Amino acid sequence: MGFDAARALAETLLAHQRPELWERAQRAAIAARAAAEDGGHDRDLLMTAAVLHPIGHSPVARRTGDPQRDAARFIEVRGYDPRVVELVAGRGPLAGALLACTDAATVTPPRADDPPAGAAPTVS
Repeated sequence: MGFDAARALAETLLAHQRPELWERAQRAAIAARAAAEDGGHDRDLLMTAAVLHPIGHSPVARRTGDPQRDAARFIEVRGYDPRVVELVAGRGPLAGALLACTDAATVTPPRADDPPAGAAPTVS
């Protein structure tokens, strides 16, 4: 199964119950696309693992309390590529690249109505 199926699964598991993780998964996939292009890695593999990485936080996938392990088990029994399962579990040759993508996705971009950094707070 490729990225489109992974994206649909992640959206189903996260969008309503954990929307912040769904947004993070999407940002991680975007970062993975750039990392794959820059590093010459398999784009579909890295993007698929990136969008699936937070599903272990979903009540549907949660079993052990270890989100990485739960996500890997959940996608393994659904027939995902073993390389994707390995990456989601935090192992394999591209694990460092995936970690960099998920770390980059953790930073929440500023909202349009947020004051600029260093601006004096407004008092209402």
